[in-house]
Amino acid sequence: MSDPFVVVGADAAGLSAASKFRREAPDRDVVVFEKGRWISFAYCGMPYFIEGRVERLSNLLSLSPSEVAERGIDLRRGHEVVSVDSDAKTVAVEAATGESLTQPYSDLLVATGGRAVTGPFDVRGVDGAFTLHDMDAAAAMDAYIAPPDEYDPARADVSAVDRERV
Repeated sequence: MSDPFVVVGADAAGLSAASKFRREAPDRDVVVFEKGRWISFAYCGMPYFIEGRVERLSNLLSLSPSEVAERGIDLRRGHEVVSVDSDAKTVAVEAATGESLTQPYSDLLVATGGRAVTGPFDVRGVDGAFTLHDMDAAAAMDAYIAPPDEYDPARADVSAVDRERV
């Protein structure tokens, strides 16, 4: 295999594109970098989880890392793309382990999504103030709004969840 197709971001857009590319170009490498632990989950379903309409956090997952591997995609969680050199056609990557690497690409897709804007004031560290960007935030919000004696930690039933945050 050669001529790698590199994707930055492993949620719906990134993994859908990687899967389609793999089907259409089976002779090429497909590498997906994801800075966090979460992949392929339903962003739009998170409010329904917090509300209680969705019973388990795992119900929001579309693909598991093993299913991505079965598709022939090289998924690298905990790997942040920190720069792109379009002239050299490479991305610089820093792994959560401290390792740094340079990955060449023939084609590059940046599918990193967006971040919530909190306005002209900083709410980080304010008790009860949240931005809803990932599954850890959804699980933390769910735990926060539940009466302490009624919270069911089994609702956050995915091994990737940040238990300390929840």
